[in-house]
Amino acid sequence: MIVYNQKIKDGEQKIFIGEDAFPYEKEGILLVADGLGGRGGYPHTKVDKKILEKEGFFDLVFGDVFLPCPEDEEGKKGYEEFKEFVLDSFTEIFQTKDYYFTSSKTIRPSGYFASRLVVAILLHEIKYSPKCDKEQLFKDIYEATTEEAKEEIMARFSNELADRLREKLDKIAKKINLVVETSLSGAYLLPSTVCLTLVNEKEDKVDAVYVWAGDSRGYMWDKDGGLGQVTDDHEKDETMYNLVSLSREFKLESRFVSFDKPCVLFNATDGCYKCSCYASPLEMEMTFLNIFSNAENFDVASNEFCEEYKRIGRHDDSNTMALHLYGYVDEEGKEDYGKFQEAVKDRLLYIQDNIVAKLPDIFTVNYAGEIEMIEERHDQIIFGNASKWIEIPEVKAFVTQMMKDAKYEPYLQALGGGNSTSSIDAKTAELKKKALEWFENNKDKLRDDLKSKSGEEFYQLLSEDAIKFSLVEILRNNVRGIIDIKEQLIALEEERSKVKDVEDAAAEKCTGRFWRVRNDDVKRAIWANQRHLLNKAEVEEIEENLAALEEENRELMAKSVIRDRLYDEYQKIYERKFRSTKL
Repeated sequence: MIVYNQKIKDGEQKIFIGEDAFPYEKEGILLVADGLGGRGGYPHTKVDKKILEKEGFFDLVFGDVFLPCPEDEEGKKGYEEFKEFVLDSFTEIFQTKDYYFTSSKTIRPSGYFASRLVVAILLHEIKYSPKCDKEQLFKDIYEATTEEAKEEIMARFSNELADRLREKLDKIAKKINLVVETSLSGAYLLPSTVCLTLVNEKEDKVDAVYVWAGDSRGYMWDKDGGLGQVTDDHEKDETMYNLVSLSREFKLESRFVSFDKPCVLFNATDGCYKCSCYASPLEMEMTFLNIFSNAENFDVASNEFCEEYKRIGRHDDSNTMALHLYGYVDEEGKEDYGKFQEAVKDRLLYIQDNIVAKLPDIFTVNYAGEIEMIEERHDQIIFGNASKWIEIPEVKAFVTQMMKDAKYEPYLQALGGGNSTSSIDAKTAELKKKALEWFENNKDKLRDDLKSKSGEEFYQLLSEDAIKFSLVEILRNNVRGIIDIKEQLIALEEERSKVKDVEDAAAEKCTGRFWRVRNDDVKRAIWANQRHLLNKAEVEEIEENLAALEEENRELMAKSVIRDRLYDEYQKIYERKFRSTKL
Protein backbone atom coordinates (compact mmCIF):
# COMPACT_ATOMS: atom_id res chain seq x y z
CA MET A 1 0.00 0.00 0.00
CA ILE A 2 1.15 3.52 -0.72
CA VAL A 3 -0.09 6.84 0.63
CA TYR A 4 0.61 9.97 -1.37
CA ASN A 5 -1.11 13.17 -0.30
CA GLN A 6 0.07 16.43 -1.84
CA LYS A 7 -1.32 19.93 -1.45
CA ILE A 8 -2.69 21.39 -4.65
CA LYS A 9 -4.07 24.85 -5.41
CA ASP A 10 -6.64 24.95 -8.17
CA GLY A 11 -7.51 28.13 -10.01
CA GLU A 12 -6.81 29.33 -13.50
CA GLN A 13 -3.56 27.42 -13.07
CA LYS A 14 -3.15 24.24 -11.05
CA ILE A 15 -0.28 24.64 -8.60
CA PHE A 16 1.35 21.61 -6.97
CA ILE A 17 2.98 22.39 -3.65
CA GLY A 18 4.40 19.14 -2.26
CA GLU A 19 8.01 18.02 -2.63
CA ASP A 20 7.73 14.36 -1.57
CA ALA A 21 8.53 11.82 -4.28
CA PHE A 22 5.93 9.30 -5.34
CA PRO A 23 6.49 6.29 -3.01
CA TYR A 24 7.44 2.81 -4.20
CA GLU A 25 6.25 -0.48 -2.70
CA LYS A 26 6.86 -3.62 -4.77
CA GLU A 27 9.10 -6.68 -5.01
CA GLY A 28 10.40 -6.34 -1.46
CA ILE A 29 11.34 -2.67 -1.92
CA LEU A 30 9.92 0.18 0.17
CA LEU A 31 11.13 3.62 -0.85
CA VAL A 32 10.19 7.20 0.11
CA ALA A 33 11.98 10.55 -0.27
CA ASP A 34 11.23 14.11 0.77
CA GLY A 35 12.81 17.06 -1.04
CA LEU A 36 13.70 19.95 1.25
CA GLY A 37 11.55 23.02 0.84
CA GLY A 38 13.87 25.33 2.74
CA ARG A 39 17.34 24.61 1.39
CA GLY A 40 15.85 23.50 -1.93
CA GLY A 41 12.87 25.83 -2.11
CA TYR A 42 14.08 27.99 -5.00
CA PRO A 43 12.58 27.29 -8.48
CA HIS A 44 14.68 25.86 -11.33
CA THR A 45 13.85 28.45 -13.99
CA LYS A 46 16.88 27.60 -16.15
CA VAL A 47 16.09 23.90 -16.51
CA ASP A 48 15.79 22.52 -20.04
CA LYS A 49 12.29 23.31 -21.27
CA LYS A 50 12.09 19.95 -23.06
CA ILE A 51 11.39 18.32 -19.66
CA LEU A 52 7.75 19.33 -20.17
CA GLU A 53 7.28 16.72 -22.89
CA LYS A 54 6.48 13.32 -21.38
CA GLU A 55 7.36 11.41 -24.55
CA GLY A 56 11.04 12.37 -24.53
CA PHE A 57 11.48 13.02 -20.80
CA PHE A 58 13.03 9.70 -19.80
CA ASP A 59 15.69 9.72 -22.51
CA LEU A 60 16.40 13.42 -21.97
CA VAL A 61 16.95 13.08 -18.23
CA PHE A 62 18.23 9.51 -17.81
CA GLY A 63 19.70 8.64 -21.18
CA ASP A 64 23.45 7.86 -20.93
CA VAL A 65 22.93 7.82 -17.13
CA PHE A 66 20.93 4.63 -16.67
CA LEU A 67 21.86 1.24 -18.04
CA PRO A 68 20.04 0.32 -21.28
CA CYS A 69 16.89 -1.74 -21.24
CA PRO A 70 17.49 -5.52 -20.89
CA GLU A 71 17.07 -7.49 -24.11
CA ASP A 72 15.01 -10.42 -22.81
CA GLU A 73 11.22 -10.14 -22.87
CA GLU A 74 10.77 -10.33 -19.10
CA GLY A 75 13.51 -7.75 -18.64
CA LYS A 76 11.93 -5.43 -21.20
CA LYS A 77 8.57 -5.70 -19.45
CA GLY A 78 10.11 -4.92 -16.09
CA TYR A 79 12.06 -1.99 -17.49
CA GLU A 80 8.93 -0.53 -19.06
CA GLU A 81 7.18 -0.77 -15.70
CA PHE A 82 10.13 0.96 -14.06
CA LYS A 83 10.15 3.64 -16.75
CA GLU A 84 6.40 4.20 -16.36
CA PHE A 85 6.79 4.59 -12.59
CA VAL A 86 9.50 7.22 -13.06
CA LEU A 87 7.38 9.13 -15.58
CA ASP A 88 4.36 8.97 -13.28
CA SER A 89 6.43 10.45 -10.48
CA PHE A 90 6.93 13.60 -12.60
CA THR A 91 3.22 13.88 -13.48
CA GLU A 92 2.98 17.44 -12.11
CA ILE A 93 5.40 18.71 -14.76
CA PHE A 94 3.50 17.15 -17.63
CA GLN A 95 0.09 18.25 -16.31
CA THR A 96 1.16 21.90 -16.10
CA LYS A 97 3.33 22.10 -19.21
CA ASP A 98 1.13 24.80 -20.84
CA TYR A 99 1.90 27.27 -18.03
CA TYR A 100 4.81 25.63 -16.21
CA PHE A 101 7.30 28.47 -16.83
CA THR A 102 4.83 31.33 -16.36
CA SER A 103 5.35 31.77 -12.61
CA SER A 104 7.74 30.85 -9.81
CA LYS A 105 4.73 29.23 -8.15
CA THR A 106 4.22 26.74 -10.97
CA ILE A 107 7.91 26.05 -11.68
CA ARG A 108 8.96 23.18 -9.46
CA PRO A 109 11.69 23.86 -6.87
CA SER A 110 14.97 22.02 -6.40
CA GLY A 111 13.53 19.86 -3.60
CA TYR A 112 10.85 18.55 -5.98
CA PHE A 113 13.41 17.39 -8.55
CA ALA A 114 15.71 16.06 -5.82
CA SER A 115 13.28 13.60 -4.23
CA ARG A 116 12.09 12.18 -7.55
CA LEU A 117 15.57 11.84 -9.00
CA VAL A 118 16.79 10.15 -5.81
CA VAL A 119 13.97 7.59 -5.95
CA ALA A 120 14.49 6.93 -9.67
CA ILE A 121 18.27 6.49 -9.31
CA LEU A 122 18.13 4.23 -6.24
CA LEU A 123 15.38 2.11 -7.76
CA HIS A 124 17.39 1.76 -10.96
CA GLU A 125 20.53 0.72 -9.06
CA ILE A 126 18.69 -1.88 -6.99
CA LYS A 127 16.96 -3.33 -10.03
CA TYR A 128 19.69 -3.18 -12.67
CA SER A 129 23.16 -2.68 -11.19
CA PRO A 130 24.96 -5.96 -10.29
CA LYS A 131 26.90 -4.21 -7.52
CA CYS A 132 23.63 -3.20 -5.84
CA ASP A 133 21.65 -6.37 -6.45
CA LYS A 134 19.24 -7.09 -3.61
CA GLU A 135 19.48 -10.88 -3.74
CA GLN A 136 23.27 -10.79 -3.75
CA LEU A 137 23.26 -8.41 -0.80
CA PHE A 138 21.24 -10.79 1.36
CA LYS A 139 23.31 -13.77 0.19
CA ASP A 140 26.48 -11.98 1.29
CA ILE A 141 24.94 -11.04 4.65
CA TYR A 142 23.82 -14.62 5.36
CA GLU A 143 27.28 -15.95 4.50
CA ALA A 144 28.95 -13.52 6.90
CA THR A 145 30.27 -15.40 9.92
CA THR A 146 30.70 -12.41 12.27
CA GLU A 147 28.83 -9.25 13.10
CA GLU A 148 31.86 -7.25 11.98
CA ALA A 149 31.82 -8.92 8.57
CA LYS A 150 28.12 -8.26 8.20
CA GLU A 151 28.57 -4.59 9.14
CA GLU A 152 31.35 -4.32 6.59
CA ILE A 153 29.06 -5.71 3.88
CA MET A 154 26.37 -3.24 4.83
CA ALA A 155 28.77 -0.30 4.81
CA ARG A 156 30.18 -1.32 1.43
CA PHE A 157 26.67 -1.59 -0.01
CA SER A 158 25.44 1.78 1.31
CA ASN A 159 28.66 3.53 0.24
CA GLU A 160 28.30 2.10 -3.27
CA LEU A 161 24.73 3.37 -3.42
CA ALA A 162 25.78 6.80 -2.17
CA ASP A 163 28.56 7.04 -4.77
CA ARG A 164 26.23 6.06 -7.59
CA LEU A 165 23.55 8.41 -6.34
CA ARG A 166 26.01 11.33 -6.20
CA GLU A 167 27.49 10.53 -9.62
CA LYS A 168 24.14 10.20 -11.41
CA LEU A 169 22.59 13.24 -9.75
CA ASP A 170 25.56 15.28 -10.94
CA LYS A 171 25.28 13.97 -14.51
CA ILE A 172 21.53 14.64 -14.64
CA ALA A 173 21.93 18.14 -13.17
CA LYS A 174 24.44 19.03 -15.88
CA LYS A 175 22.35 17.44 -18.65
CA ILE A 176 19.19 19.43 -17.96
CA ASN A 177 20.83 22.48 -16.34
CA LEU A 178 19.77 22.14 -12.73
CA VAL A 179 21.79 24.79 -10.88
CA VAL A 180 21.45 26.79 -7.67
CA GLU A 181 19.37 29.84 -8.63
CA THR A 182 19.42 31.86 -5.42
CA SER A 183 21.96 34.00 -3.59
CA LEU A 184 20.51 33.12 -0.20
CA SER A 185 22.98 31.39 2.07
CA GLY A 186 22.20 27.80 3.05
CA ALA A 187 20.62 26.86 -0.30
CA TYR A 188 21.54 23.40 -1.61
CA LEU A 189 21.38 21.88 -5.07
CA LEU A 190 18.95 18.93 -5.15
CA PRO A 191 18.55 18.34 -1.37
CA SER A 192 16.43 15.40 -0.26
CA THR A 193 15.92 12.88 2.51
CA VAL A 194 15.42 9.22 1.64
CA CYS A 195 14.49 5.94 3.30
CA LEU A 196 14.94 2.68 1.40
CA THR A 197 14.06 -0.75 2.77
CA LEU A 198 15.05 -3.99 1.03
CA VAL A 199 13.17 -7.03 2.30
CA ASN A 200 13.87 -10.74 2.20
CA GLU A 201 10.90 -12.70 3.57
CA LYS A 202 11.46 -16.07 5.25
CA GLU A 203 9.03 -18.59 6.66
CA ASP A 204 8.78 -17.10 10.12
CA LYS A 205 10.89 -13.94 9.84
CA VAL A 206 11.36 -10.85 7.73
CA ASP A 207 14.93 -9.71 7.15
CA ALA A 208 15.30 -6.11 6.12
CA VAL A 209 18.13 -3.82 5.08
CA TYR A 210 17.51 -0.12 5.75
CA VAL A 211 19.41 2.59 3.90
CA TRP A 212 18.59 6.20 4.67
CA ALA A 213 19.63 9.85 4.97
CA GLY A 214 17.81 12.64 6.77
CA ASP A 215 14.56 12.26 8.69
CA SER A 216 12.47 10.05 6.43
CA ARG A 217 11.87 7.02 8.62
CA GLY A 218 11.49 3.27 8.59
CA TYR A 219 8.85 1.82 10.93
CA MET A 220 7.63 -1.61 11.95
CA TRP A 221 4.36 -2.58 13.62
CA ASP A 222 3.06 -5.75 15.22
CA LYS A 223 0.13 -6.31 17.51
CA ASP A 224 2.26 -7.19 20.54
CA GLY A 225 4.69 -4.29 20.62
CA GLY A 226 2.84 -1.76 18.54
CA LEU A 227 4.73 0.89 16.64
CA GLY A 228 8.53 1.01 16.54
CA GLN A 229 10.95 3.37 14.78
CA VAL A 230 13.72 1.43 13.04
CA THR A 231 15.90 4.25 11.69
CA ASP A 232 17.47 7.23 13.47
CA ASP A 233 16.87 10.78 12.26
CA HIS A 234 19.92 12.59 10.94
CA GLU A 235 18.82 15.71 12.73
CA LYS A 236 20.11 17.66 15.71
CA ASP A 237 18.66 20.82 17.24
CA GLU A 238 16.08 20.90 14.43
CA THR A 239 18.85 20.99 11.83
CA MET A 240 19.46 18.23 9.29
CA TYR A 241 23.13 17.30 9.42
CA ASN A 242 23.05 14.58 6.74
CA LEU A 243 20.95 14.56 3.59
CA VAL A 244 21.36 13.80 -0.07
CA SER A 245 22.62 16.87 -1.94
CA LEU A 246 25.10 17.97 -4.59
CA SER A 247 26.14 20.94 -2.43
CA ARG A 248 27.82 19.02 0.37
CA GLU A 249 29.08 15.56 1.24
CA PHE A 250 26.54 13.04 2.49
CA LYS A 251 26.42 9.40 3.48
CA LEU A 252 23.76 6.72 3.43
CA GLU A 253 23.44 4.99 6.77
CA SER A 254 22.52 1.31 6.74
CA ARG A 255 21.11 -1.25 9.15
CA PHE A 256 20.13 -4.91 8.98
CA VAL A 257 17.15 -6.00 11.09
CA SER A 258 15.31 -9.30 11.46
CA PHE A 259 11.63 -9.15 12.50
CA ASP A 260 9.33 -11.92 13.66
CA LYS A 261 6.23 -12.47 11.52
CA PRO A 262 3.53 -11.37 11.33
CA CYS A 263 4.42 -7.71 11.15
CA VAL A 264 4.00 -4.59 9.07
CA LEU A 265 6.89 -2.59 7.65
CA PHE A 266 6.42 0.89 6.33
CA ASN A 267 8.54 3.90 5.44
CA ALA A 268 7.21 7.43 5.89
CA THR A 269 8.25 11.03 5.32
CA ASP A 270 8.02 13.56 8.13
CA GLY A 271 4.59 14.70 6.97
CA CYS A 272 3.24 11.46 8.46
CA TYR A 273 4.69 11.76 11.95
CA LYS A 274 5.24 15.45 12.75
CA CYS A 275 1.53 16.24 12.97
CA SER A 276 0.94 18.87 15.64
CA CYS A 277 -1.84 16.80 17.24
CA TYR A 278 0.58 13.96 18.03
CA ALA A 279 1.64 14.35 21.66
CA SER A 280 3.59 11.09 21.32
CA PRO A 281 4.06 8.25 18.80
CA LEU A 282 1.06 6.62 20.48
CA GLU A 283 -1.23 9.08 18.69
CA MET A 284 0.46 8.21 15.41
CA GLU A 285 -0.23 4.53 16.01
CA MET A 286 -3.84 5.32 16.86
CA THR A 287 -4.24 7.03 13.47
CA PHE A 288 -2.82 3.88 11.89
CA LEU A 289 -5.11 1.58 13.90
CA ASN A 290 -8.32 3.58 13.51
CA ILE A 291 -7.97 3.79 9.75
CA PHE A 292 -7.14 0.12 9.20
CA SER A 293 -9.79 -1.10 11.66
CA ASN A 294 -12.50 0.61 9.58
CA ALA A 295 -11.15 0.36 6.02
CA GLU A 296 -12.27 -2.71 4.09
CA ASN A 297 -9.12 -2.91 1.98
CA PHE A 298 -5.84 -1.13 1.23
CA ASP A 299 -7.33 1.13 -1.44
CA VAL A 300 -9.89 2.48 1.01
CA ALA A 301 -7.24 2.76 3.72
CA SER A 302 -4.92 4.73 1.43
CA ASN A 303 -7.70 7.20 0.65
CA GLU A 304 -8.56 7.47 4.35
CA PHE A 305 -4.93 8.25 5.21
CA CYS A 306 -4.93 11.03 2.62
CA GLU A 307 -8.16 12.48 4.01
CA GLU A 308 -6.83 12.27 7.57
CA TYR A 309 -3.59 14.04 6.64
CA LYS A 310 -5.58 16.78 4.93
CA ARG A 311 -7.20 17.31 8.31
CA ILE A 312 -4.30 16.85 10.75
CA GLY A 313 -1.21 17.03 8.53
CA ARG A 314 -1.50 20.58 7.29
CA HIS A 315 1.91 21.39 8.78
CA ASP A 316 3.50 19.78 5.73
CA ASP A 317 2.92 20.03 1.98
CA SER A 318 3.06 16.25 1.49
CA ASN A 319 2.40 13.04 3.43
CA THR A 320 3.97 9.92 1.95
CA MET A 321 4.08 6.28 3.03
CA ALA A 322 5.04 2.91 1.53
CA LEU A 323 3.68 -0.06 3.50
CA HIS A 324 3.61 -3.86 3.20
CA LEU A 325 2.24 -6.74 5.29
CA TYR A 326 4.34 -9.77 6.16
CA GLY A 327 2.89 -13.00 7.59
CA TYR A 328 -0.78 -12.08 7.33
CA VAL A 329 -1.76 -14.82 4.88
CA ASP A 330 -4.57 -17.30 4.33
CA GLU A 331 -4.22 -21.08 4.03
CA GLU A 332 -3.09 -20.74 0.42
CA GLY A 333 -0.35 -18.32 1.37
CA LYS A 334 -2.05 -15.30 -0.16
CA GLU A 335 -2.11 -11.94 1.62
CA ASP A 336 -5.08 -11.82 4.01
CA TYR A 337 -6.18 -8.29 4.83
CA GLY A 338 -8.84 -9.67 7.16
CA LYS A 339 -6.24 -11.30 9.43
CA PHE A 340 -4.31 -8.05 9.55
CA GLN A 341 -7.47 -6.19 10.45
CA GLU A 342 -8.11 -8.66 13.30
CA ALA A 343 -4.60 -7.96 14.63
CA VAL A 344 -5.30 -4.22 14.42
CA LYS A 345 -8.49 -4.65 16.45
CA ASP A 346 -6.65 -6.82 19.01
CA ARG A 347 -4.10 -4.04 19.42
CA LEU A 348 -6.89 -1.49 19.87
CA LEU A 349 -8.36 -3.64 22.66
CA TYR A 350 -4.94 -3.86 24.30
CA ILE A 351 -4.55 -0.08 24.23
CA GLN A 352 -8.08 0.28 25.60
CA ASP A 353 -7.43 -2.11 28.49
CA ASN A 354 -3.87 -1.02 29.35
CA ILE A 355 -3.77 2.68 28.50
CA VAL A 356 -7.20 4.21 27.97
CA ALA A 357 -8.72 2.43 30.97
CA LYS A 358 -6.10 4.13 33.17
CA LEU A 359 -6.79 7.55 31.66
CA PRO A 360 -10.04 7.59 29.64
CA ASP A 361 -9.50 10.99 28.04
CA ILE A 362 -5.85 10.50 27.08
CA PHE A 363 -6.68 10.92 23.38
CA THR A 364 -9.28 13.67 23.80
CA VAL A 365 -7.60 16.04 26.25
CA ASN A 366 -4.35 17.82 25.53
CA TYR A 367 -3.10 17.95 29.09
CA ALA A 368 0.03 19.91 28.28
CA GLY A 369 -2.03 22.45 26.36
CA GLU A 370 -4.65 22.67 29.10
CA ILE A 371 -2.02 23.25 31.75
CA GLU A 372 -0.42 25.96 29.63
CA MET A 373 -3.82 27.62 29.39
CA ILE A 374 -4.28 27.72 33.17
CA GLU A 375 -2.26 30.93 33.47
CA GLU A 376 -4.24 32.50 30.65
CA ARG A 377 -7.53 31.50 32.28
CA HIS A 378 -6.17 32.74 35.62
CA ASP A 379 -5.68 36.18 34.08
CA GLN A 380 -9.08 36.08 32.40
CA ILE A 381 -10.75 35.50 35.78
CA ILE A 382 -8.87 38.35 37.43
CA PHE A 383 -9.24 40.76 34.55
CA GLY A 384 -12.91 40.09 33.82
CA ASN A 385 -13.99 43.51 35.15
CA ALA A 386 -10.59 45.15 35.03
CA SER A 387 -11.72 47.80 32.54
CA LYS A 388 -13.61 49.44 35.44
CA TRP A 389 -10.57 49.57 37.73
CA ILE A 390 -9.02 52.62 36.12
CA GLU A 391 -12.17 54.59 36.95
CA ILE A 392 -11.43 54.28 40.69
CA PRO A 393 -9.43 57.43 41.67
CA GLU A 394 -7.11 55.60 44.07
CA VAL A 395 -6.41 52.89 41.47
CA LYS A 396 -5.78 55.55 38.83
CA ALA A 397 -3.30 57.22 41.19
CA PHE A 398 -1.56 53.84 41.69
CA VAL A 399 -1.32 53.31 37.92
CA THR A 400 0.00 56.83 37.44
CA GLN A 401 2.73 56.16 39.97
CA MET A 402 3.57 52.89 38.17
CA MET A 403 3.94 54.89 34.97
CA LYS A 404 6.28 57.37 36.69
CA ASP A 405 8.35 54.62 38.31
CA ALA A 406 8.67 52.83 34.97
CA LYS A 407 9.85 56.09 33.35
CA TYR A 408 7.25 55.59 30.64
CA GLU A 409 8.65 57.30 27.55
CA PRO A 410 5.46 59.12 26.37
CA TYR A 411 5.06 60.50 29.90
CA LEU A 412 8.67 61.72 29.98
CA GLN A 413 8.14 63.40 26.61
CA ALA A 414 4.97 65.10 27.85
CA LEU A 415 6.95 66.51 30.80
CA GLY A 416 9.22 68.29 28.35
CA GLY A 417 12.45 67.55 30.19
CA GLY A 418 11.97 70.07 33.06
CA ASN A 419 12.20 69.57 36.80
CA SER A 420 9.85 67.14 38.48
CA THR A 421 7.93 67.61 41.72
CA SER A 422 10.01 64.85 43.21
CA SER A 423 13.26 66.71 42.43
CA ILE A 424 11.77 69.93 43.88
CA ASP A 425 10.63 68.03 46.97
CA ALA A 426 14.19 66.75 47.36
CA LYS A 427 15.59 70.31 47.18
CA THR A 428 12.96 71.53 49.64
CA ALA A 429 13.85 68.77 52.09
CA GLU A 430 17.51 69.75 51.83
CA LEU A 431 16.73 73.43 52.58
CA LYS A 432 14.57 72.46 55.58
CA LYS A 433 17.48 70.43 56.85
CA LYS A 434 19.74 73.50 56.50
CA ALA A 435 17.16 75.67 58.38
CA LEU A 436 17.15 73.23 61.29
CA GLU A 437 20.92 73.20 61.31
CA TRP A 438 20.94 77.05 61.35
CA PHE A 439 18.54 77.13 64.28
CA GLU A 440 20.60 74.68 66.27
CA ASN A 441 23.78 76.66 65.53
CA ASN A 442 22.39 80.18 66.25
CA LYS A 443 19.75 79.94 68.97
CA ASP A 444 22.25 80.41 71.83
CA LYS A 445 23.95 83.46 70.28
CA LEU A 446 20.62 85.15 69.54
CA ARG A 447 19.46 84.58 73.08
CA ASP A 448 22.70 85.97 74.55
CA ASP A 449 22.59 89.15 72.42
CA LEU A 450 19.15 90.00 73.77
CA LYS A 451 19.88 89.06 77.35
CA SER A 452 22.87 91.47 77.47
CA LYS A 453 20.60 94.53 77.13
CA SER A 454 18.86 96.25 80.08
CA GLY A 455 15.23 97.10 79.91
CA GLU A 456 15.99 100.75 79.16
CA GLU A 457 18.47 99.78 76.48
CA PHE A 458 15.98 97.39 74.94
CA TYR A 459 13.40 100.18 74.89
CA GLN A 460 15.89 102.50 73.24
CA LEU A 461 16.49 99.91 70.56
CA LEU A 462 12.81 100.13 69.66
CA SER A 463 12.59 103.95 69.56
CA GLU A 464 12.49 105.82 66.31
CA ASP A 465 15.54 107.90 67.17
CA ALA A 466 17.62 104.79 67.61
CA ILE A 467 16.10 102.78 64.74
CA LYS A 468 19.42 102.06 63.15
CA PHE A 469 20.44 100.40 66.40
CA SER A 470 17.09 98.75 66.77
CA LEU A 471 16.24 95.13 67.59
CA VAL A 472 15.36 94.65 63.95
CA GLU A 473 18.92 95.47 62.97
CA ILE A 474 20.30 93.02 65.52
CA LEU A 475 17.91 90.31 64.39
CA ARG A 476 18.64 91.00 60.75
CA ASN A 477 22.35 90.57 61.28
CA ASN A 478 21.75 87.31 63.17
CA VAL A 479 19.11 85.74 60.89
CA ARG A 480 20.37 86.71 57.45
CA GLY A 481 21.23 83.05 56.66
CA ILE A 482 17.77 81.80 57.57
CA ILE A 483 16.14 84.52 55.51
CA ASP A 484 18.05 83.33 52.44
CA ILE A 485 16.79 79.80 53.08
CA LYS A 486 13.23 81.11 53.45
CA GLU A 487 13.45 82.96 50.16
CA GLN A 488 14.70 79.81 48.40
CA LEU A 489 11.84 77.79 49.93
CA ILE A 490 9.28 80.31 48.68
CA ALA A 491 10.80 80.14 45.18
CA LEU A 492 10.77 76.34 45.20
CA GLU A 493 7.14 76.26 46.30
CA GLU A 494 6.18 78.54 43.41
CA GLU A 495 8.15 76.33 40.99
CA ARG A 496 6.58 73.19 42.45
CA SER A 497 3.11 74.52 41.79
CA LYS A 498 3.95 75.11 38.14
CA VAL A 499 5.69 71.73 37.72
CA LYS A 500 2.76 69.92 39.35
CA ASP A 501 0.40 71.45 36.81
CA VAL A 502 2.64 70.09 34.04
CA GLU A 503 2.84 66.67 35.69
CA ASP A 504 -0.92 66.50 36.22
CA ALA A 505 -1.50 67.32 32.56
CA ALA A 506 1.08 64.72 31.46
CA ALA A 507 -0.44 62.10 33.77
CA GLU A 508 -3.94 62.82 32.47
CA LYS A 509 -2.66 62.50 28.92
CA CYS A 510 -0.59 59.33 29.34
CA THR A 511 -2.04 57.18 32.16
CA GLY A 512 -4.83 55.74 30.01
CA ARG A 513 -2.36 54.84 27.28
CA PHE A 514 0.00 53.25 29.82
CA TRP A 515 -2.97 51.22 31.11
CA ARG A 516 -3.65 49.88 27.62
CA VAL A 517 -0.05 49.26 26.55
CA ARG A 518 1.09 47.60 29.80
CA ASN A 519 -2.30 45.95 30.21
CA ASP A 520 -1.56 42.62 31.91
CA ASP A 521 1.38 43.83 33.98
CA VAL A 522 -0.63 46.76 35.37
CA LYS A 523 -3.64 44.61 36.18
CA ARG A 524 -1.51 41.96 37.87
CA ALA A 525 0.14 44.66 39.99
CA ILE A 526 -3.26 46.07 41.02
CA TRP A 527 -4.52 42.61 41.95
CA ALA A 528 -1.36 41.77 43.87
CA ASN A 529 -0.92 45.05 45.74
CA GLN A 530 -4.07 47.15 45.61
CA ARG A 531 -7.03 44.76 45.58
CA HIS A 532 -8.30 46.42 48.78
CA LEU A 533 -9.22 49.38 46.58
CA LEU A 534 -11.57 47.24 44.47
CA ASN A 535 -15.18 46.35 45.04
CA LYS A 536 -15.31 43.84 47.90
CA ALA A 537 -17.99 41.62 46.32
CA GLU A 538 -16.05 41.55 43.04
CA VAL A 539 -12.85 40.56 44.83
CA GLU A 540 -14.62 37.73 46.67
CA GLU A 541 -16.09 36.40 43.41
CA ILE A 542 -12.68 36.48 41.72
CA GLU A 543 -11.05 34.65 44.63
CA GLU A 544 -13.74 31.93 44.54
CA ASN A 545 -13.20 31.42 40.82
CA LEU A 546 -9.45 31.30 41.29
CA ALA A 547 -9.83 28.65 43.96
CA ALA A 548 -11.96 26.55 41.57
CA LEU A 549 -9.34 27.01 38.84
CA GLU A 550 -6.58 25.91 41.19
CA GLU A 551 -8.54 22.74 41.99
CA GLU A 552 -8.96 22.09 38.26
CA ASN A 553 -5.25 22.65 37.82
CA ARG A 554 -4.44 20.10 40.52
CA GLU A 555 -6.66 17.54 38.78
CA LEU A 556 -5.01 18.25 35.43
CA MET A 557 -1.56 17.93 36.93
CA ALA A 558 -2.48 14.61 38.53
CA LYS A 559 -3.82 13.31 35.20
CA SER A 560 -0.79 14.69 33.40
CA VAL A 561 1.47 12.65 35.68
CA ILE A 562 -0.49 9.51 34.75
CA ARG A 563 -0.32 10.41 31.06
CA ASP A 564 3.43 11.03 31.20
CA ARG A 565 3.96 7.68 32.89
CA LEU A 566 1.87 5.89 30.24
CA TYR A 567 3.73 7.71 27.47
CA ASP A 568 7.08 6.82 29.03
CA GLU A 569 6.13 3.16 29.13
CA TYR A 570 5.02 3.32 25.50
CA GLN A 571 8.12 5.28 24.48
CA LYS A 572 10.45 2.61 25.84
CA ILE A 573 8.89 0.09 23.47
CA TYR A 574 8.66 2.55 20.56
CA GLU A 575 12.31 3.53 20.90
CA ARG A 576 13.64 -0.02 21.10
CA LYS A 577 16.81 0.10 19.08
CA PHE A 578 16.73 -2.28 16.15
CA ARG A 579 20.25 -3.51 15.58
CA SER A 580 21.76 -6.21 13.41
CA THR A 581 20.75 -9.61 14.79
CA LYS A 582 23.07 -12.57 14.76
CA LEU A 583 21.96 -15.17 12.23
